[in-house]
Amino acid sequence: MNYMVNMFSIPLIHIKIDEWEFKKKEIIKLFSSSNLKIDKLEKVKSDFFDKKKNYNNKIQKIFSNEIKSLEEVVNIKNFIVSNSWIESADRSMFHQIHNHGALGYSAVCFINYDETQHTPTQFISPFNDFINGSILSYSPEQISEGSILFFPSIIHHYTIPNESDIERIILSFNLSQ
Repeated sequence: MNYMVNMFSIPLIHIKIDEWEFKKKEIIKLFSSSNLKIDKLEKVKSDFFDKKKNYNNKIQKIFSNEIKSLEEVVNIKNFIVSNSWIESADRSMFHQIHNHGALGYSAVCFINYDETQHTPTQFISPFNDFINGSILSYSPEQISEGSILFFPSIIHHYTIPNESDIERIILSFNLSQ
């Protein structure tokens, strides 16, 4: 008997956020009080290194339904927001290839995102093409403002330079147990 199985799979969970307009206002409040600095290495504006900010509990509350949905899909309970930050990209800004560590899940929420002007987060496979050795990448479809993506923290990802005069704003956070 001949057959094929996929030995490994990498989950990407795409959820449309419920009560988006209300949640967006709550996130914008965090954003307006945040101290975004241009990260010359990462090529974006972010509050990632701001030690004074701590809105993990607020993010946990705002996204409680979406985190619960993630838990149901991956059959893992009690995720806690362990780190969160806001990132902004003006024209020509981008986020270089990176990951969020070896454990847990990460999320990217598209706050100010125009699907006609912006591109979504790009993901890189942890293994290369088996035939020609090239790097495999994935660009999620149907991303819009109010989309949230959950993915294993270890997966490398990046953003393509913003070619628009419209600011692209995302919220990222890590989940652990």
